[in-house]
Amino acid sequence: MRAPPAESAPEVGPRWRIEWHDELASTSDLARLRGEAGEPEGVVVIAARQSHGRGRLGRAWHSPAGNLYLSILLRPQRPASELGSLALVVGLALLEALEQSSASKLDLALKWPNDLLLGGAKLAGILLEHETVGSSAPYIVLGCGVNLEHHPELPSYPATSLRAHGIRTDRRTVTIAFLGSFERYYAQWLAVGFSPLRLEWLRRAWRHREELQLMNGSNQVRGVFSEVDEDGALILQTELGLRRFLAGEIVSVPLAGQS
Repeated sequence: MRAPPAESAPEVGPRWRIEWHDELASTSDLARLRGEAGEPEGVVVIAARQSHGRGRLGRAWHSPAGNLYLSILLRPQRPASELGSLALVVGLALLEALEQSSASKLDLALKWPNDLLLGGAKLAGILLEHETVGSSAPYIVLGCGVNLEHHPELPSYPATSLRAHGIRTDRRTVTIAFLGSFERYYAQWLAVGFSPLRLEWLRRAWRHREELQLMNGSNQVRGVFSEVDEDGALILQTELGLRRFLAGEIVSVPLAGQS
C-alpha cells in the first residue's frame, strides 16, 4: 500500500501523477519500484525528507526537510546512445524553473554533466538511472535534488542554497515550475533529440571556452571546454587534440597563469 501524501499534490499537467510523501529512504528507489511494476511514465515521487538519498558515483545526498527531493519515472522512445543528453535537458528545465520561481536575478550555470550551480557553488544535482535491454531503455528514473533551504558543508566542493542567497521559495512552487518546463523540453527531446537544445545549453554552461580538469575514471584530463555534442558528450581541446567524453567529473579549474 502506498503511503499517504505528506501534503496535497500541486496541480500539474495530465502527463504527471504525483506521490507526495513525508519521508522515504530514496525517491528514486520508489520510482524504480513503480517502473519494475510496469507503471507507465509520468509517476513523480516527492519526499519531504530522505534517509538514504544519493547522487552520482554512489555519493550520499544530504536530505533534510525544506529542500526538494523528486524522482520521475520515464519511458523515453529514444536510442540508448542518446540517454546521456537527457540529464542536460533536465538541467535546462530546472534552471528555467528556478528563474521563474524567484523574484531575484540568479547567477545560475549548468555544470556538465548534471549539476546546477548558483554563484559557482552546487545548488542542485541530477541523477539518471536506467535499465537497458538491447538498444532501448524500458524505463529511466530521473532523480533531482534542489537545495532550497539547506546545503551541506563539504570539503571537496562548495555547495549553496537559495536561502543562503536570501531567496525564499517553496517545494510546491518549484515543483510546478519544473514539471511545466520539463514537459516542454522533454517533448522536444523525444521528437528530435538534443541537437536543437545544444546551443541553448552551452549558452548557460559553466566555464564554456575555459580550461578545465576532468576526472575520467582514474585519469585526470586537462583541456579547454570546447563543445557538447548531439549526444551530450563533453568535447575538450587537449594537447593531443579534441577528445570526447561521455562520462566524467569536472574536478578543478586551473588558476590563471598556472602551467
